[in-house]
Amino acid sequence: LQIAYEEQLQALLTPYYKSLPQMKDGLIIQFRHCLQQLEPEAQQLVTARYFHGETVISLAETLDSSENAISSRLFRLRPKLKECISKTKHKGT
Repeated sequence: LQIAYEEQLQALLTPYYKSLPQMKDGLIIQFRHCLQQLEPEAQQLVTARYFHGETVISLAETLDSSENAISSRLFRLRPKLKECISKTKHKGT
């Protein structure tokens, strides 16, 4: 289960961190911290999509929303997570 978790985390962050083939525990901790900084609905969306493997179609049906709205929300959340991780990385947490 930990391997699947790390693979999903790597897939989420790879566009922003090109050196992720060697996943570091610190990055996982930073990601968890940053995920908790999001509003609950955003946390659930990221978790469902990237850690539980839910498709955008499935999420749209579950949330009674359009696929485009779900994709757009995820698109906006990824840079927020990236920025937060970058800030916590520089703070040394």
